[in-house]
Amino acid sequence: MRKSPKSACSVSVFIDDSSNLSCQLIATALRRGRNQVKVVGYATDVDGIRQGLEQNETNVAVIGAGLEEGALVGLSFTF
Repeated sequence: MRKSPKSACSVSVFIDDSSNLSCQLIATALRRGRNQVKVVGYATDVDGIRQGLEQNETNVAVIGAGLEEGALVGLSFTF
């Protein structure tokens, strides 16, 4: 069986969820995958999301439905 060559590019991810612990667990799971993922930061509230996305070059934002401001706030977030 032939192995595919490792890609030199990586995906920059910013994580947003209701608690620091859940953000850290998501980051750990993404880093363990076989794809090259660079977690550039995480936040638990809308202000933190805005600051994080402005300050970091991000390809993907993983935004949970529940944030510190409420249960479904993440679903209505726009940048």
